[in-house]
Amino acid sequence: MSFSNNSLDAVCCFDMLEHVTDVNSVLREMSRVVKAKGLLIIFMPNHLDPIQHLIACMRWRRKDKYKPWEANNQIMAFGQFIRSTYLSITKAIGINRKIYYFQPVLSDDENICGEDYDATWLTNRFDIENMLQDLDFLIKSASSLQSNKSRIVNIMKKYRFPKAVQSLYLKMRAPCIILGVKE
Repeated sequence: MSFSNNSLDAVCCFDMLEHVTDVNSVLREMSRVVKAKGLLIIFMPNHLDPIQHLIACMRWRRKDKYKPWEANNQIMAFGQFIRSTYLSITKAIGINRKIYYFQPVLSDDENICGEDYDATWLTNRFDIENMLQDLDFLIKSASSLQSNKSRIVNIMKKYRFPKAVQSLYLKMRAPCIILGVKE
């Protein structure tokens, strides 16, 4: 960016990070231009949501339903559910910090390639939070857009699942807004 070092009070990034091919470089550049105590506000979808793959698997025969671009059939969709669940959990507990890049699918047909076909990596809140912390940002908020009133969370509450499990479920599922303050 053409801005001077430490020149901006805030940088806002809305539905953009999923389209870059080197997310670390983009975040470093944003960090460079933000003043100390400045804000970095990020909104992005969650491409690592495991439930989207499970839903796709269960509804595979319906022609009008979204099918993830990583799966060509019902069995592959179930495999993607298992894979994305594993990746989400390993990222949430901090043992997997790898960024999973892929080749974007460029097509206008959402039945072929999904809703965000030109994405370049499996966006998720865990990777962004880790990268921002590495850049000396304090994560002030990482709000899920999904409500705590969801049906699954209500079932978890009824059967007394630990709050940590309920929180992890919401973090794995929802797109997010991340607010980081540069220290």
